[in-house]
Amino acid sequence: MEPATAAAVKVADRTGHGSHLALPYLFVMLLMGLGLKGLLRTSLLRRYNVPFSVAALVAGVFVGVLYEYYTDCDVRMCTSENKLANSMRIWINIDPHLMLHIFLPALVFSDSFNLSIHMVRRRVSCVRMV
Repeated sequence: MEPATAAAVKVADRTGHGSHLALPYLFVMLLMGLGLKGLLRTSLLRRYNVPFSVAALVAGVFVGVLYEYYTDCDVRMCTSENKLANSMRIWINIDPHLMLHIFLPALVFSDSFNLSIHMVRRRVSCVRMV
């Protein structure tokens, strides 16, 4: 198996093979999301009533800032030997429409469970106008 070096990432971008190089970032972010969800359910942070979507956005911005300042990666090329940095660069270059079509329905679906049916009934006329 080829190591996740800059050359391997470059070959993966050209050939379309090597999509396994994108998996480390995906697994780290899934674990971070689970940890964030658990942290929001603790009694300390429950009183602030922060929605998960907002907390995930703030965490994503934080990860992006860390990536920008602590790696030598560019949008097009990464010379780092760090597998996580190479994986994140692959995710940065993903098509924005693909991200929208994958993650927006999941976010809307998860937030729909938190809706109050009484609030929806009161606001149905506003929703119909939109």
